[in-house]
Amino acid sequence: AGGSGAAAPAAASSSSAASNPRKFSEKIALQKQRQAEETAAFEEVMMEVDYLTHHPLPRLGWGGP
Repeated sequence: AGGSGAAAPAAASSSSAASNPRKFSEKIALQKQRQAEETAAFEEVMMEVDYLTHHPLPRLGWGGP
């Protein structure tokens, strides 16, 4: 049991060392996906701002003369 326990961490460390390039590419892909989602959300907000700037909401007349 002790020998298999010692072999498992060694196998895990060698497999993680071998898979680092794949992990880095996955991390880069996730970062690109998050950036694309954030950019899309930003562009949506900016389109709403642009629309409201050119089409202001009607005033309801509260508190004014």
